[in-house]
Amino acid sequence: MRPALMQYLPVAALVVGSVLGIAWLWFAVRRRGLAKRPLLLGLQLLGLLPMLYVGLVWAGLLPERYVRFERPGLSVVAALAVSFIAVRLVSLSGRQHAVRRGLTELLIGVSALTACLAAMGVEFGKPLDR
Repeated sequence: MRPALMQYLPVAALVVGSVLGIAWLWFAVRRRGLAKRPLLLGLQLLGLLPMLYVGLVWAGLLPERYVRFERPGLSVVAALAVSFIAVRLVSLSGRQHAVRRGLTELLIGVSALTACLAAMGVEFGKPLDR
């Protein structure tokens, strides 16, 4: 690949990733009924944020000052895993009490997000490179 084209690769990857993420979100909201479950919709959006952040940093549109990932390539896998879990949780039994279903969604969602963040090796809190 030519060096002149290599400079556009991060931006192209960001655009393709954003389009695929929006398409998956549209599918989950329209076809799977994720709009009726705001907790799961929020879980899916939170699962997509690390991938978006890594894409913005890689494209040079956002500085990597306060948050850094040791393994940024896992952000795509993490987004897919959290999105898959959110879509599968939509099919929980309707016979469950609303509080029980909500707690199940919340606890499974938080555990999936924290497991994905641990796998990516997130570092945050203080300015990293002064």
